[in-house]
Amino acid sequence: MPPNKKNPLHRRSGAAVYFVASGAGIFTNNGKSEPRPTSATQYEPYDLVHQWGNPGETPLVIIQANISQEGVPAVIFVKDEAASTTK
Repeated sequence: MPPNKKNPLHRRSGAAVYFVASGAGIFTNNGKSEPRPTSATQYEPYDLVHQWGNPGETPLVIIQANISQEGVPAVIFVKDEAASTTK
């Protein structure tokens, strides 16, 4: 992820696991932001509304593994957390 950027608020149709390979990021869900430094891992269960950001000046490199049902989009974008439902 480029410096000083965020990805759109989204959820996944299946679970995902992230590994921060380099740089440092911010993981936000439920209105709460937490830092994720290099070598951090992050588990995202099904339907968790969240966002990743890169507050730094260096690129954020994340390795991600996603498990979703075939034929279903892995990423589902949402307008805001209040508009989503967590199951």
